[in-house]
Amino acid sequence: MKRLIDHSLCAFLVIAIASSVSLFGATLASADDKQVAAGKKIFEKLMCVNCHPGGENTLQPSKPLKGKKFNEKYKSDKALEDMIREGNPAEGMPSFGDRFVNPAEMKQLIAYIRTFSIPPKPAK
Repeated sequence: MKRLIDHSLCAFLVIAIASSVSLFGATLASADDKQVAAGKKIFEKLMCVNCHPGGENTLQPSKPLKGKKFNEKYKSDKALEDMIREGNPAEGMPSFGDRFVNPAEMKQLIAYIRTFSIPPKPAK
């Protein structure tokens, strides 16, 4: 009888843990999706999309906001934030200080920019 209880308890725990992991993963995905969606709105509101449609760079075509070189140069979100905050006027990139993008919005904006380097899912 004790073994039956032990097995039942183990089965219950496995199901409970699997359900929790599944729900937690869905919550994380939803939070990430919300961050990215909010970041896209900021990208459009600040008119970044005019020079960087789809992560490209219309003023400096060899410097898109995606790909291996971009990811190597901006490994950390802090490095990317510094570029956005300081800009590069010589290359046409304006600066976006705190009065334009608050810290929470900056995280959202960076989350969206990072999606440009995610390979598209294959068509089914």
